[in-house]
Order: sequence, then C-alpha cells, then structure tokens
Amino acid sequence: MVGGANENGAQTSAIFAWAALWYLLGMLKNLEQITSADLANKTEDEFDAMPFGMIRLSRDGIVKTYNKWEAAFARRKTNDVLGKNFFTDIAPCTNVASFRGKLEDLVATGQKTYIFDYDFVFPWGNRRVRIRFVVESDDERWVLVTNVG
Repeated sequence: MVGGANENGAQTSAIFAWAALWYLLGMLKNLEQITSADLANKTEDEFDAMPFGMIRLSRDGIVKTYNKWEAAFARRKTNDVLGKNFFTDIAPCTNVASFRGKLEDLVATGQKTYIFDYDFVFPWGNRRVRIRFVVESDDERWVLVTNVG
C-alpha cells in the first residue's frame, strides 16, 4: 500500500532530485550504458542511487531487487514487492506478449539485452517508459525502466 499523498510526493521528489543530481554530475550511467559488471558489483544502496528503475527477477518472475526510483515511480513500497511475481502480482500490464513475451524471446535466443518503449498502466494513468531487459544468467533477468513521457 502507498503512504499518504504528502509523504509519497515528498519521497518521490527527494528520490528524483537525488538521482538527477548524481546524473548531472556524471557519476551514474543511464540504463543503456549499464554493463553486466555494473549489475554484478553494485550494492543495494548503489542500486537505490540509480536515476532509473532497476528490477531484478528470477526466471519465474519473482522480484528479487526493486530499487527506490522504481518504488517511487510505481508508487509502491519495496518491501511490498519483493518476493512477489512481477508479471501477475505487481505489474499485470506486463503479462503480455509485447512485454513478457519479449523477455522470454530474449532468453530463448540467448541474447543478453533488448531495449524498447512501453506504456505502463497505473491506476492513476498510463506512463510511457523505456525498458531495457538484461539477461544475466539462467536465473537472473533485469528490467531497467526510465520515464520517457
């Protein structure tokens, strides 16, 4: 569940302000520049400092990492998301061929990454996002998310 509107708005603004500051200082990479080594070597605090959403899934779609940017963007608490199925419990709008199917195709072909734009459907309205899938191993898939509209 999401906290009160004032608390959520302040938290969201602070997270985006921090991320923007780090990005402007050139200390962070955008989602298209993240490498496998970046994903393997970052701590949870470093994931939380990224200026875009970072969601790590198991092969079955169970959420293993859900950073602060994504939590603020999706208006969810990280602890409410971890351990749940991303496609059925968290973001059912992604349980379609144009999203989940692309990830499954990526895994099936042995490719490691794919970038595309997508419309997330939220109760408060749709948001246009850029998605980057990164397949790290048989049991690790990353969904990187940034707002494009």
